[in-house]
Amino acid sequence: MAEEKVPDQLWEMMKERLVYSDAEIELFKKDPRNAKVMRTAVDMTGKTIVFEVVDSKGCNSQHKVGTKFFFSGDGNLLTKMLPSKV
Repeated sequence: MAEEKVPDQLWEMMKERLVYSDAEIELFKKDPRNAKVMRTAVDMTGKTIVFEVVDSKGCNSQHKVGTKFFFSGDGNLLTKMLPSKV
């Protein structure tokens, strides 16, 4: 089964958001990991991604097992939902 093509308008939107040149967006597009993320971008809108510490030793910020970090579906850190030290 062939992978779904990322629409050109989505690449163009990302180019503008990241302020990439034509050469930079072409390089970005060549990485299969970026294409995979772009194919799921619409589905991630409105979602929250949670990372939870599962093991911690020697953390200078004192993060412990169970500490959670929250990101919006577009990958931005949700600072109002974070521990005091990040």
